Amino acid sequence: MDDDIRLMLGFQEGSIAAFEALMRRHQKSVLNLAYRFLGDRSAAEDAAQEVFLQIYRTAGTYRPTASFVTWMYQIVRNTCYSELRRRRRRTGLPGQDDPPGDPPAPPDRDHLEHAELQAAVQAAIASLPDNQRMAVLLRRYENLSYGQIAQAMGTTESSVKALLHRARETLKEKLRHLER
Repeated sequence: MDDDIRLMLGFQEGSIAAFEALMRRHQKSVLNLAYRFLGDRSAAEDAAQEVFLQIYRTAGTYRPTASFVTWMYQIVRNTCYSELRRRRRRTGLPGQDDPPGDPPAPPDRDHLEHAELQAAVQAAIASLPDNQRMAVLLRRYENLSYGQIAQAMGTTESSVKALLHRARETLKEKLRHLER
């Protein structure tokens, strides 16, 4: 049995220390995924907090038949999608907020080119439809398998493969101008 499952079962039995250990272990990855998806640090922090509140509230529904991480990423996905729906209702716009900016770069030419490339890639990923963006982020940054992504997104492996294929094609087109 993996450590996450053991901790979650311990939390279900009343161990607050087990929940705190799960939080410490996954807080950074939850925050990073929410930030990459939402493109806003404050919203990502709020979403990460909401994710752990949901895990706390719904711990009794967790069953160790699936990995804890895929169950947790389902909660992250649902929380991020809910935040996007709230934003869209509030602004009345179908789009997304500005994608995350690149960090300040020193004047080194290679570093500047790399930063510009990173910004272009981040913007292209941010422009993908929500489900494609989530699949790309889970695959690229969280290193989940197709099966784990399917579980986290509540779909099939073949759907995940199709989402990722469409996303790759879209990204190639959007980033074609960067080819040398």
